[in-house]
Amino acid sequence: MTRLGGYVLVGLIVLVLQGCSEQQAQYNAALRFYYDGEVQEAYRRMLPLAQAGMPDAQFHVGLEVLKASVSGRADAQQGYRWMRLAAEKGHLGARYLLADQAAKGVRMAGNPAYALEEFGRLAEEGLVPAQWRMVVMLEADPGRWPELRRWLQAAAEQGHKAAQTRLIQAYAAGELGFPVDAARATYWRDRQKGGAFR
Repeated sequence: MTRLGGYVLVGLIVLVLQGCSEQQAQYNAALRFYYDGEVQEAYRRMLPLAQAGMPDAQFHVGLEVLKASVSGRADAQQGYRWMRLAAEKGHLGARYLLADQAAKGVRMAGNPAYALEEFGRLAEEGLVPAQWRMVVMLEADPGRWPELRRWLQAAAEQGHKAAQTRLIQAYAAGELGFPVDAARATYWRDRQKGGAFR
C-alpha cells in the first residue's frame, strides 16, 4: 500500500468513527429530552436516527409509537415494525418486548412459539427477566421441568426475588421435580432476606 493509500484509509476510518460518535451524541441529546419529559422533542430527534438504522433509536421510536397506539393516535403495526428492526440488530429491549407481547397473544409481535424461543435465547444470554419468563411459561409442562429448574436456579442465583420465592416453595414441597429439602429451602429463604448478592 502506498503512503497516500494509507492516509486515505486512515481518513476513511476517522470519518466512520466520527459519524458513529456524532450519531451517538445526537441520540444522547434526544435521550435527555426523553428523560426531561419532552417526549415529542425526543421522538422528533430520534426518528432520523431510527431511519438511519440505529437500534437504540428504533427501539425508542417503536416504544413511543406503541404508547401512542394505545390512545388511538398511532398505528401499532408501525410500532412493531420499529421494534422488529431493532430486534433484528440484537437490541435486548426490543427482543424482550416482542417476546412479551407475543406471549400475551399480540399477533403483530409474533406467536407464543416465537415468544418461548426468544425468551430462551435471551435467557441463554443471561437476561434475568427472560429466565423468569421461561420458568413461568414452562411450569405447565412437566416434560420441560428440567429446563425450568435450570432457569429457576439461574434467576434465583442472580437475585430475582420471585424466582427465589418459587425455589423456596419448590424445595419445601418437592414441586417441579425438586426433592423435598428443608435445608435448601432455608438456604434460599436466608439468601433472599440477605439480598441479591450475598
